[in-house]
Amino acid sequence: MLALLTLLAQGDGAAKGPPPGMDMLPLLLIGASFLIFIILPMRRDKKQRQQMLSIVDKGDRVIVSGAIIGTVVQVDKGDEKDPDDKLVIKIDENANTKMRVLRSSITRVYKKESKDGS
Repeated sequence: MLALLTLLAQGDGAAKGPPPGMDMLPLLLIGASFLIFIILPMRRDKKQRQQMLSIVDKGDRVIVSGAIIGTVVQVDKGDEKDPDDKLVIKIDENANTKMRVLRSSITRVYKKESKDGS
């Protein structure tokens, strides 16, 4: 009787594991979801920010680091010594207060209105 139970417990080889490669499926799904939900949106946001910063021009209203609002009066391009572009923004129209900031510190740009309203 003990021999019969031992044979039944061992089985006849019918119980097999999952097909090859199926143990890697959860890792592949995690990697794909990481790519879709984290990497691609970060790339898109970075591209949109670079595009926004590249179109800043004289006369545009900008927000600097979320707190200071001003109008761009001068754009200084970077050189070999200092590659960062700088902007001179006018903060107060009445007191003629100006501030020099890095282009990378701009968080939002409001393009200047054209004369014909478009």
